Amino acid sequence: WERERRQLQNEVALAASKQSSAQSGSSERVARKEQQLRDMQAKCQLLEHEKERESKQAKTLGNRNKSLELALDDARRELSQASQKQTESSRHHDGELSILRHSIREAKRDKTTVEESLKKEAQLLRSSHQLSI
Repeated sequence: WERERRQLQNEVALAASKQSSAQSGSSERVARKEQQLRDMQAKCQLLEHEKERESKQAKTLGNRNKSLELALDDARRELSQASQKQTESSRHHDGELSILRHSIREAKRDKTTVEESLKKEAQLLRSSHQLSI
């Protein structure tokens, strides 16, 4: 009977030890899972902050891009106006140049006419001078 009692005590002690070990292992697993959960929560918070930061940065870049597009449109408009003014100015100068060329041609014609007239007059004067001699 004593032997059976010791054997039962050993079995109870062994079962208690196994239960304690199982509980200890279970506690460790629970502690690890809780730590993993805390780590994941911290990582999620970091990712959320990063997402917010990137969202603000994207908004800032969007605003900057819009501002640059408006400035580019203004510059294009100014360039178009300047080009138009240059074209008008060029036409005006071409017109003035054409008038000046026409005036030069007329002046040359007038000069030729005056020279011919002076030659004729000189010739007439010489002729009349010779006749008077």
